[in-house]
Amino acid sequence: MLYSTHNQVLHLIKILVLHTLVIPLLGTLEIDANVVQKEIYIQINTGSIVQETNEKYLSIGLDTGLVRHKWNGFNFSSEKLMTLSEALVPTFARLGGTDADFLVFNATAEVDHHDNSIFTGVTDQPPKPFVMTGKEWDNINHFSANMRWNLIFDLNVMIRTSDNVWNPTNAKQLLDYSQQRWYNMDFELGNEPNLWKKHYNVSISGTQLGKDFRTLSEILHKSTMYNYRLLVGPSITRPVNKDVTQLLKEFLQEAGSVVNAVTFHHYYLNGRTAVLANFLDPKILDSLGPFIGDVIDVVNRSATGRHIWIGETATAFGGGAPGLSDTYVAGFMWLDKLGLAARMGVKVVIRQSFFGGNYALLDQNLNPNPDYWLSLLYKILVASKVLEVIRPNVTQHEKVRMYAHCTNVERTSYPMGSVTLYALNVDVQSAVISTEFFSSSSIDEYLLTPGEAGNLTSKFVKVNGETIVMPSDKQLPVFVPRILKPRTPINLPGQTFGFWVFPYARAKICF
Repeated sequence: MLYSTHNQVLHLIKILVLHTLVIPLLGTLEIDANVVQKEIYIQINTGSIVQETNEKYLSIGLDTGLVRHKWNGFNFSSEKLMTLSEALVPTFARLGGTDADFLVFNATAEVDHHDNSIFTGVTDQPPKPFVMTGKEWDNINHFSANMRWNLIFDLNVMIRTSDNVWNPTNAKQLLDYSQQRWYNMDFELGNEPNLWKKHYNVSISGTQLGKDFRTLSEILHKSTMYNYRLLVGPSITRPVNKDVTQLLKEFLQEAGSVVNAVTFHHYYLNGRTAVLANFLDPKILDSLGPFIGDVIDVVNRSATGRHIWIGETATAFGGGAPGLSDTYVAGFMWLDKLGLAARMGVKVVIRQSFFGGNYALLDQNLNPNPDYWLSLLYKILVASKVLEVIRPNVTQHEKVRMYAHCTNVERTSYPMGSVTLYALNVDVQSAVISTEFFSSSSIDEYLLTPGEAGNLTSKFVKVNGETIVMPSDKQLPVFVPRILKPRTPINLPGQTFGFWVFPYARAKICF
């Protein structure tokens, strides 16, 4: 039912039908006939939409640390990299992060002082300034343009005067150089300013940061090429205390009128201490909602109408959790975050990272990690319009979590009016979901399970029983669904997740 939009000859992956499996939390796969299935009755409201996301809702991030490390492992000419990069279009591609506030642009520099080691996303020492050459900037922009990415560049706000005011001289040099070459991009200024005092012994108020953004906005408005480009910020961390929310409030009071979107960062865990059980803990999954709510409250009071983005996010900060953030189990947090954030009105979610660190979508050999395939399926099957899943008797810290959208008909052969349900089950108990709500529609199932039965830390993922691989560096797999008859209950095994498309739902709101 799915067809790629790429001008490539795609390999068809034959799909095997899986039997109901129960996957325990920590061991290998066991089949337990005595486990009672959990029956769930839901309705999907197609009378109206709950929210509508940006078409680039699922976007990607590249850490500025890659520039410091000379893009080690990121081969701009790799056919595999280009295939995997273009498949996630449309997307914002944010080049930002901690090192953004230590990058200095020098168009004519020929000798740099970069770190030749592999970028892992982990640092124990305060970063030192480093140079990005004109040639390096050319490579980034050429690749981004060829992949049809919408680049967001995070400018260095730590270049400051003795009065603690942003000095835009270096930013102007980069903008002038870019405009002469017709490089298209949007902008951000600085990274996680609420942490500067802790990490660098530098203090900045939300008001002063807002004034810095106003300065950048004025510079962009005077530009012939960038006067209508996006400016987003302030890229705070999750609002864990009043100091963070106060900085955001002050920032928006000063610069709310010049930013196009309000950004904050979110990680569930510390990558150095996270354990497997954390990734399946519904209490931890539930922790995202209050943070989004806090940001919504501040924005509504100080900058009504401004969109909210999660401008950098993954499972665990500090580069991710080794052996966890790059495996199948990370998909529970990723899929739940995509569903919850969309339902609460977040317009864009930028995944940290596309490459680099344990939380990356691609590993150091440019091979897709499980979350890459999950992201690709989301891009293919899920459209912008968010629908309400009506479910009686929802418990606190629910273990079976469901979301619904109109189906993406632009990247598939599904007819307009189709609906996509996606769900995750962090319980060991299987769930059976009633499908009476679209009684005349067949159901296309895409069930994602670990590459090795019961191994939640597998580096591979199966769709309907077959391991997903690239047929060649120039080819992507095509996902063929298991087709269920109308009214067939959805069986969601314990500790798995998936997507279900109702091609003949005929939802008028999805036309």
